[in-house]
Amino acid sequence: MSLVIGQTIALQIGFSRLFGRGRLSQVLAGCCTVLVANTIVALQLHGLKYTWVLPKNPDPIPEFVLFVAPAVMPVAGLVVLLSLTAQRLLRAAEQTETSGASEAQDGPPAGLDWANTTIQTVRAFDHYLEITSTNGRHFVRGRMKDVEEMLDKAAGLRVHRSWWVNRDAIRSIETKGRDKVVCLQDGRRVPIARSRIAALREMGWVSK
Repeated sequence: MSLVIGQTIALQIGFSRLFGRGRLSQVLAGCCTVLVANTIVALQLHGLKYTWVLPKNPDPIPEFVLFVAPAVMPVAGLVVLLSLTAQRLLRAAEQTETSGASEAQDGPPAGLDWANTTIQTVRAFDHYLEITSTNGRHFVRGRMKDVEEMLDKAAGLRVHRSWWVNRDAIRSIETKGRDKVVCLQDGRRVPIARSRIAALREMGWVSK
C-alpha cells in the first residue's frame, strides 16, 4: 500500500507538471498516473518473487500486470482524485486571498497618486499586491521588489517576504520568544522574518 500511495503521488506531481494545469491535461495526467503506477507496482512485486520477501514462482509479466490491476488501480485512482481535489482547494484558497484581483490591472491602480499618497502597507499575493494607503485599499499586478523600489526607504521597511510596512502605520511591535510581530494601527498583525530583525534594529524600530 505504501508503494502504491507514495509512487502514485510522485507520478501525479510529475505528470501534472508535464501535461500542464488545464482540466483536460489533468485528466490525461491522472490516467497516465494510474496506468504507470499499476505497471511499476506489478514489476516491483514481480521482482520480490526472486527474494525471501515474496518467494513464489514468477508469472509472465503481462499477465501479472493485469492480475494486480483490480487491487492497485482503484487505490491509485483514489489517490489521484484526492490529489486533484487538494489542488482545486488550494487554487480556490489562492483566489480567495487575492479577492479583488479581477479588478486588478497592470501598472499603478487607477485613482492612486503614488507621488502624493501615503502607502501604509504592501502585501504580496502570488502575482498581485494588496496596497493599503490613505486613499483606501487597492490591488495591482506586480512584484514586491518593483513596488519596494518606488517607496520611500526612510518611511518604511520590508519586514517579511510578503510585507512592506510604513513606520507610521505601526502601533507597536510585540515579542513572543524569538519571534516578533508588527501590530498595525488598524488592528492587523504582520509577522517579522527573523532575517529582517537586524534591519529593524538599524532603523531603530526595535532595540533587541
